[in-house]
Amino acid sequence: MLDKYITQAQLKKQPYNLSDVNTTYLEYLQDMTKEFIDKVCGQAFEVEGVAPAYVEKRVDGTGRDTVFLDKRLITLYKVRVYSNSTNYQEYDASEFNAEKKFISWNIFSDFQDSLRFRVENFPEGKYNIGVLGIWGWTTTPKAIEYLQGRMIQKIVEDDTFAERFNSLSAGDYSETLAIRGDNEFYITGDRELDLIIRKYRDAVFMMKAV
Repeated sequence: MLDKYITQAQLKKQPYNLSDVNTTYLEYLQDMTKEFIDKVCGQAFEVEGVAPAYVEKRVDGTGRDTVFLDKRLITLYKVRVYSNSTNYQEYDASEFNAEKKFISWNIFSDFQDSLRFRVENFPEGKYNIGVLGIWGWTTTPKAIEYLQGRMIQKIVEDDTFAERFNSLSAGDYSETLAIRGDNEFYITGDRELDLIIRKYRDAVFMMKAV
C-alpha cells in the first residue's frame, strides 16, 4: 500500500468531517490522491534514506562546478565521481555547498592534505555523479496534507471531481481518471487547490515536462 500524507484520524475531523465514510474506501482515496499529487507535483513528500543507511542517486555531470538534483536533498553525506560503472573517487560532504536541488564544489578545500584554491568541475557524463544522502521531506508539508484532505472530501461529495486523475482500482473501488488540460491555471479546477499544487510543483520536473 502506498504511503499516505493525511491520516484517517485527520479526515474524520474538521474541516473534512468524513467520519461516516467506509474505512476501506478512505484508504483507496488516500492512495489514489497521493498518486495524483506525486505525479502532478513531480515529487513525493516523504523521506527516503536514513543515517547511516544513506541512499545514492546518480545525476549527470555537467562539465561545470554544479550539478542539479532530480529530488529534494535533505542531508548530503558523500559524493562519488564515477570513471566507469563501478569505479569512482569519493568526496566528503564538506567539499561541497549543498542546497535542496543542487550541489556545487567549495572554492577552498583541504581534501587529502592538498590545498585547492579554485572551483572544481564535475566531469561531463551520463549518471556519472553519485550523490549519497537523505532525500525528500522529513515531514509532509501541512499544505499538502490539506490538499489531499480537500481532494478526498470533494470526491466523497461529488465523484465527478475525480475525472481528472489517473486510472486506479483497489478491491471493489475503481475510478477512470486522466489529467486533462494540465496547466498552471487549471489542474483540479479548484483555484485554492491549484494554487497549492503550483507552489509545490518541482522546478526540475516542470522543465523536463516542457
